[in-house]
Amino acid sequence: MKLKNRVVGFLVIFVLSVLTGPAYGGEKDIRISGYLKGFFTVTDTGSAGESDSTLDGGAFNVLRLDLFYQPRDRLSAELAYEITPAVQPMKGDLLYASLPRPEPYSYRAFDLGERLYPRREDFTFIVTQNLDRAFLTLNLPAADLYLGRQPVAFGSARVVNPTDVLAPYAYEVLNQEERIGVDAIRAKMPVGEMGELDGGIVFGDKFRASESALFLRSRNYLLRTDLTFITIIFKENLLLGLDIARSIGGAGYWLEAAYTFANATADYTPEEDYFRLSTGLDYNFGKGLYGFIEYHFNGAGRLKPEEYAEAFTGIAYTEGSVYLAGRHYIAPGLAYEITPLLNFTAQALLNAVDLSAYLSTLFEFNFAEDVYIDAGAFISTGRKPETRINEISGLVESEIKSEFGMYPDIYFTSIRLYF
Repeated sequence: MKLKNRVVGFLVIFVLSVLTGPAYGGEKDIRISGYLKGFFTVTDTGSAGESDSTLDGGAFNVLRLDLFYQPRDRLSAELAYEITPAVQPMKGDLLYASLPRPEPYSYRAFDLGERLYPRREDFTFIVTQNLDRAFLTLNLPAADLYLGRQPVAFGSARVVNPTDVLAPYAYEVLNQEERIGVDAIRAKMPVGEMGELDGGIVFGDKFRASESALFLRSRNYLLRTDLTFITIIFKENLLLGLDIARSIGGAGYWLEAAYTFANATADYTPEEDYFRLSTGLDYNFGKGLYGFIEYHFNGAGRLKPEEYAEAFTGIAYTEGSVYLAGRHYIAPGLAYEITPLLNFTAQALLNAVDLSAYLSTLFEFNFAEDVYIDAGAFISTGRKPETRINEISGLVESEIKSEFGMYPDIYFTSIRLYF
C-alpha cells in the first residue's frame, strides 16, 4: 500500500473512531446530510475564436454525503465525501483550457486518487472522487481547535478575494456551494467581546514546507467596523492583508487588500511582488431586489492584451491562485425575487482596460421542498483571439485581443436535491 493511502486511511479511521466511539457525559448528536446535483452544459467554442466552432455538450453529477457527530459536549467530528460521474465535452477549447486556474487540491498532504474510472486519460466518461472533510473539533475553554481536512477561506469581497489564496474558486465554476477542504491544524481564540485570533498550519504535498502555508488572522470590531489583519506564508511567499467591512447608511461596504512578497522566505524576488485590492458596496432595495458593485485591482495583471500570456508565468499565477489577466475590473451584480419560489441573479466581470466582459445569469426555481431547478449562462464579450499557422513550425498560434474574448459561452441547467 502506498504511503499516501496509509495516511489518508489513518485520517479517515481516526475520524470514524470518534464517530463510532462511546459517548461520555452528554447526549450524542448525529446528523447525516448531503445533496445530489446534476448539471448539463453546452459550450460554444466559437465564442472564444475557434475557427471550427461547435456546440459541445457535457454533463456531470455530484453526490455528496456529510456526516456530523458530536459524542461529547466539547468534541465533534465531520466527514464528507463526494463522487462525481461526468461526461466530458468531446472537443475542448484549447486556448481557454491553457489559461491559469486555481489548483483546488494543492493544499493537501496526501489524498485519495482523484480518478476512479477509467485509469486512462482519453475517455469522455469519467468518475472522480473527493474526500472533502475529515476533521475533529475540540471546543476548549481558551480556544477551538480544528484538526484534519477542513475549509479554510478568508475575505469579505463578493467576487474576487485578494486574501483567499489557499483554495479559491474561479469565477465561472458552477458548483461553489462548499469551500474546498484543505489539510490543516487550526486554532480560534476569542479576544474581548467581539474579537478573534485565528491561526494555523496548512499542509501541502507530502508535508513539504515549500508546498505548505502558515497563517495568523486577527479580527476586531472597532467604531462599528469589522477590521481584520492577516499574515499568510504560502509556498515560501509572504502575504500581508487587510479586510474592512461595515455599513454606510443603509449599504454594506467592504475593502479587502493584500500585498504579496514573492519568495520572501526563500530567494526573495521583489520584481514579482504584487498588490491586489477589492472594494465595493451592496444594498437591499426592498421588494426582493438586492444589488452590489465591486472594483478589483490586480497588480499582477497587465494593461495590454498582448502581455497577458507573459504574466501567466509569474508567481502570482503559478503559486498565488491569481487567474485574471488584466489590471482593473468592475463587477456589478443583482438578485431579484420574482416570486417566493423563483429567483433571478445576474452578474458581470468587466475588464475595464480591454473592455471585455464575462456575463452570468441564473434562474433558480424551488420546485419542491429541498429540490431546486436552475438554468443559466456565462456569456463572453470582447475581441476574439486571432489564430494563424506559424510558417516555420506549422503550429496553430493565437493572438490575444482581449481577456474574456478567450472565454467560451457556457449554457447550463441543473437540478439539486438536498437531504
